[in-house]
Order: sequence, then C-alpha cells, then structure tokens
Amino acid sequence: MQPSIAASQDIPLAEQDALALVALADEVRADSMQVVSIREGTVRSGDFEEPGVVRVTVLRLNSGREGQRVKTLVCRDFRWSEKYGWYLEKTSEGRFGTQVHIFSQTLGEVIIR
Repeated sequence: MQPSIAASQDIPLAEQDALALVALADEVRADSMQVVSIREGTVRSGDFEEPGVVRVTVLRLNSGREGQRVKTLVCRDFRWSEKYGWYLEKTSEGRFGTQVHIFSQTLGEVIIR
C-alpha cells in the first residue's frame, strides 16, 4: 500500500475542510453550500487506478439566468498527500500553456506553471 493511501485512511476529511476547499476552488462562499455525502473509493481512468480518493458531493447555491438563485449538485474528488494534506486539483490553460491549480488543506492555493 502506498504511504499516501495509508495516511489518508488515518486522517478523515472533515466536512468543514471539504466545504472550504470546494469554495476556494470554485470561487464561491462556503456558506452557500452544504455537504450531501462524503465517500471513499477508487478512481479509475483507463489502466490507471487510484485508491484512497474521497468524493464529496455538495449542494451549492448559484446565480442562474436572470439573477435567479438555483441549487446545483457538485461532486469533487479529494486526494491526500503529506505535502498538501487533503487537496483538489484543477487544470487550466494560461498564457504559457497548461497550469495545475492545487487547492490544499495545508498550503491554500498553489499554481504550478
């Protein structure tokens, strides 16, 4: 078993931490969301398997068409490492190509260019 997987099983992801990181990643207020579920599992992508991932489902209040407030269901997969604690990952295209955004329990937002 990989060290990060064993550690993630010993360090549960708290609802408050999950909401704070989803809010940071999605640039919304944490108080506009509520946790629906937190489940641990394995993510599969082709031949690659990543055990120890925690999927958090939140109900989030968003601005809809014509300024109406609408609720949407959002799922985010959290990973754990010693460096970042629990974290989310997003990629985006910047001026110089692909960037990786890490939203970390321990380091806040980290951008890798």
